[in-house]
Parts: sequence; structure tokens; C-alpha cells
Amino acid sequence: MRRREAPFGLSERELVVLRLLTEGLTDKQIAMALGVTSHTINKHVGAILAKMDRRSRTAAAVTAIRMHLFDSDGEAPRWRAHRRRSRGRSHGPRV
Repeated sequence: MRRREAPFGLSERELVVLRLLTEGLTDKQIAMALGVTSHTINKHVGAILAKMDRRSRTAAAVTAIRMHLFDSDGEAPRWRAHRRRSRGRSHGPRV
């Protein structure tokens, strides 16, 4: 089965953050769950709101729920997340 592009052009990490938003977690709780800072989560939430053209976290979460973006187990297996292209640098080991 071929997966479709992620809705709103969200990245894989943004989809994870959005899923946790739909569960009602705060930035601090999401940060702790993902092992990053709340500042990082705040940036992800800002990107999610911009891409979804929503003004609040609640509006983004409601949209995700209404669109059935996540399965009952909380995952989004049918979406292929948008990935950034490399800026011409190799991310492999330096030689």
C-alpha cells in the first residue's frame, strides 16, 4: 500500500507533536516525552499552526481529530511525512 503525503505538509516530528497535542499534553509534557526542550516544542507548535493555518493549539488539535489523522492507537501510519531536502551537504562521516 502506497502512503499519501502528510496533511498540510507536516514533517514526521510535527505529526508526532500534533498527535500529542490531540491528547491534551502541554509543551512541557511533550518535551519530556520526546526528550527535547519546551522551547523546541514551542517552535514545532508554531510551525504546525502556520502550516495548518490555525490560530491556536486547540484549533489544530480539533482539526486533526475531525480529519481522523490518527488511528485509534494514536499513530499516523498512512501518512508519509514531508522531509526537508539536504542543503547540499553530506550528512555522512567527515573524511
